[in-house]
Amino acid sequence: MSSRFATSRATTSSVARSVRSAVQRHKPEVVRVCVGLAETLKGPRASVVRLGLEATVARIPDARAIPVLFTAPITDDLGNKAVNDRIAGLNCDIRSTAWMLQVPVVDAFGIVNDGKNAADALDARGRVTERGYELVNERFAACY
Repeated sequence: MSSRFATSRATTSSVARSVRSAVQRHKPEVVRVCVGLAETLKGPRASVVRLGLEATVARIPDARAIPVLFTAPITDDLGNKAVNDRIAGLNCDIRSTAWMLQVPVVDAFGIVNDGKNAADALDARGRVTERGYELVNERFAACY
């Protein structure tokens, strides 16, 4: 069963504040933590996002609930070097945060940009398609 604890407009800090009660209420086995790109592109530096990820993982109270971090699933070329670099930095921070906290990480960015998947996973504007999310979910499910 899947429950969504936050909307696409949520920030890492707002998710960190609400995750404890949401996990206690829904009692999931796995908590998938995915960073929104709007926060990354318009908001704080990646280091602030990293602190939000650390706080979110730390506030998952049930030892049976496994936090899993996901890199940002988006095209690897948005046509703007500064934006591409910011997303690369974010994904690097997500992977290093997962390593530091010793929690699993799913490379959603890598999955949707894989040469054999990219045609189905991304639309003409570089956004992840429904098939792209299915590919990420399939890869995630294969891990467990």
